[in-house]
Amino acid sequence: MRDVQVKEDGIWIYFFKYRKFAQQILNEQKEVFGIGGTDFKNELDETHWAIKKVDVVEALNNNGCTIRLL
Repeated sequence: MRDVQVKEDGIWIYFFKYRKFAQQILNEQKEVFGIGGTDFKNELDETHWAIKKVDVVEALNNNGCTIRLL
């Protein structure tokens, strides 16, 4: 998330777009990314929005997926 603005017509949330990466990284490092669940089912199996206290770019870089912000 790069910005949040409260406007008359609602709350606007702006995001950075990152490159694609394998979901396996998230599955194997679910604790690092704050993903709740079990080995058989986790948050990624449900469509929803969630805000985590995780630096996603740092966590991905630490797990072999190079991400650079533009």
